Amino acid sequence: MKRRYTVVLELDPEGGGYTVTVPALSGCVTEADTIEDSLKMAREAIEGHVESLVALGRSPSDDVSDVSLDVSRADEILIYKVGIELEPGVIPAS
Repeated sequence: MKRRYTVVLELDPEGGGYTVTVPALSGCVTEADTIEDSLKMAREAIEGHVESLVALGRSPSDDVSDVSLDVSRADEILIYKVGIELEPGVIPAS
C-alpha cells in the first residue's frame, strides 16, 4: 500500500537548513541542511511516525487537502509530496 503525505520545508533564516513538518501527522517533525536531505529525512520521519501509530493500534491520518502557513517569518517555504510504501494490512481498519 502506498501513501503520500504533504511535507513543508521552512528555511531557518538564522542557522540555515530546513525544518520539515508533516501537517497530516501531528508531531512529525525533522530537519536537515539541504532540500535533498530534508526530503530523505521527511520520508524516514513519516515511516517511523506511521509505524509508531500502528504499534499503538492507531490508524494514521490521511494526507491533508489544505495547508495553512504563516509565511510572515519565513524567507523560504517549500511544499512537496513524499510517498511511503506500507506492507499490506499494516494499517488497521477504521
